[in-house]
Amino acid sequence: MAQVSPKGNTNSDDITTQEALSRFSTGNSSRDRTISLFNDVFLSIIHDVDRLRAAQLASELEREIYDNKIAPQQIRSKYLNLKDTSNDLCTGIYEGRIGVHEFLLMSMDEMKSKARRSSDNDLIERSIEGSQIAQMEVETDIFFCFKCKQRKCRYRQIQTRSADEPMTTYVFCKCGNTWKF
Repeated sequence: MAQVSPKGNTNSDDITTQEALSRFSTGNSSRDRTISLFNDVFLSIIHDVDRLRAAQLASELEREIYDNKIAPQQIRSKYLNLKDTSNDLCTGIYEGRIGVHEFLLMSMDEMKSKARRSSDNDLIERSIEGSQIAQMEVETDIFFCFKCKQRKCRYRQIQTRSADEPMTTYVFCKCGNTWKF
């Protein structure tokens, strides 16, 4: 198998994509199609790409997938994350910051771009806020605070015991004193 330096090869500028792919062909049409898919991602995302290096990385990805018997849906997920232009996974693999094996072991959260991760966190926060039940608190002067001697209290009634028992009333005074009955 041909070895290519990570920084690129000056002789490979004149090589076509088909020639580069033929150097790393496995002879198995399914495996060669996988190599071609990953190679196309490198060619479309990386600017000034070395075609031989892209084919080598695509071949390494396919070999790891084949050797580790990775499921087709996981391959699809890895492919789509690699293809995402807002994600720097493709560049990281091409530049050697992320290893092929390391990439294939990444979880869905690890593969997310920073923008996607922040939008997901915002969505989670909004859904948590939306799912919380609004607390019914009423301000009244029917309760007398023995601490500050005022009648500026809020109260809330919650069913804390069984249904045949009366509701528990929580009283909150403006001074910070709380009590229940």
